[in-house]
Amino acid sequence: MPPSTPVFLSSVRYCEPKRQVVVEFSGPAHKSSLRYSFFPKMHFPPGSIAQERFFEVVRGCNGQRFKTDFSSNIATVYAATFSDLKRLSNMLAVCFGTYYTLIEPERQFLIEKGWNYFDSFDFDGGQPRPLGSFSFPDVRLEFLSEPLGKTVSDLLQSNRALAMEMASKVAYSRLAKIPLVGREEGKGLEEIFLENAYFAAGIPVPVGPLPESGSVQNLHGKSQIDLSAIVSLMSARPYNNISPETVNCPCCSPSSISDANVLTSSLVKVRFLREGFYFNSFSRVWAEKFHVCHADKGSREERRSEYCFGFYPVGPFSRGREEMVLLADALLLQAHDDVEILQEVSLSWFCTKRESALSNGINALHGSVSALTSALEQQRMQLVASKGLFFSQVIESDPGHYYRKVLAGSISKTLSSIPRLITDPKSRFFTPPAAIALECLSGSILRDFEGLVASSNSALRSSRSFSSVCVEPHSTMSLLRRFSELYNIESGLVDLRQPS
Repeated sequence: MPPSTPVFLSSVRYCEPKRQVVVEFSGPAHKSSLRYSFFPKMHFPPGSIAQERFFEVVRGCNGQRFKTDFSSNIATVYAATFSDLKRLSNMLAVCFGTYYTLIEPERQFLIEKGWNYFDSFDFDGGQPRPLGSFSFPDVRLEFLSEPLGKTVSDLLQSNRALAMEMASKVAYSRLAKIPLVGREEGKGLEEIFLENAYFAAGIPVPVGPLPESGSVQNLHGKSQIDLSAIVSLMSARPYNNISPETVNCPCCSPSSISDANVLTSSLVKVRFLREGFYFNSFSRVWAEKFHVCHADKGSREERRSEYCFGFYPVGPFSRGREEMVLLADALLLQAHDDVEILQEVSLSWFCTKRESALSNGINALHGSVSALTSALEQQRMQLVASKGLFFSQVIESDPGHYYRKVLAGSISKTLSSIPRLITDPKSRFFTPPAAIALECLSGSILRDFEGLVASSNSALRSSRSFSSVCVEPHSTMSLLRRFSELYNIESGLVDLRQPS
């Protein structure tokens, strides 16, 4: 019998012999389960490999146990069982030289359903209906003698560090679609988030380590502000929709540079109006490509070393020379009377017909962090009104408070990490068109922030690291408030590090 009160998704188990997924829903005193037929899948890019050669490998792995669909030169392979899929994945890697990420069947199921571990549900007509609640999941788990809520409440009295660690693991499990125990991924939340989004979009992700996290050199006595989370949010807005599957989609090609879905990563021809001119591009990826493909490498290398640039400048250009450059760069150069924009263009654009899986995931995270922030503030205000000075004692004994706080913090960190993983050429999530578009967007956001700083007469130093600036501490909070109003986002999504 389905439960009559809200429950939480506590377990997902793949039953290979029956080709089913068993989903368990649990409350403090109730458990029930549902079974779903399930056939796992993988995405593989044959690239220059002939389809017949690809199908030859599939047939060699008992081809009747697989079904293959081709779309945009990506093969999506459905298998009878996950064991079959692993065998085929290994064979494809041996034959073609690259291993691609194979997502476990339980996580595949949750991605396809749009569910998470510890989501809350009620049952409508015998079927689970997500409630979107952020209540602490008071479930019964096999390895605990008491319900999870009571266990964490007791630990808050006796071992606060362990209680907070458990709340953090529950939050990670929910956000990553990874079980609480039984599978140690050893991956950051931002990495698994992108794996999930790319899988939902049908984008193959190669196996490999992540690039090292970049760091901004903090200046003594300065506040460091990272706007990367804002870049993530703006990339997912309907007027950007930046993702590997939506940049330069086949269905929405613009007819002119004035069309609404044209990206500033488009190329336009300009005529330079100064002699011996260099400029720093909004896009590291594009600037590095320019450096490789054009003469005068020594001049750029010398200038980069002399000025301690994070990547190569673009140039040198003589007066009257014509060259294709990024639209984002061209507009800024034209505003400073450094170039004249000509007619020739090579457009880049985003899809207007469907939201990308990445945009959908980012917008869902934003909705969650907004709801969590509101819930935390509402709880604090209610307790202050009812408990007065003793409100903090009540909060400190509430597992739900820590759970929501960890969820909000984890989401903010994930949003801040996404741009770096997409734009770093060493990342397995890197694709040049999406990376360049995201870097151009980041540059425009950073320019808006620099404009606010200039209007406040505060000193600023931009970093060539992604979307980071250093400002005077006394003006930090007013700048963040004005910037948040400009972009209509929560100021808490901006990562701020005050000087020590």
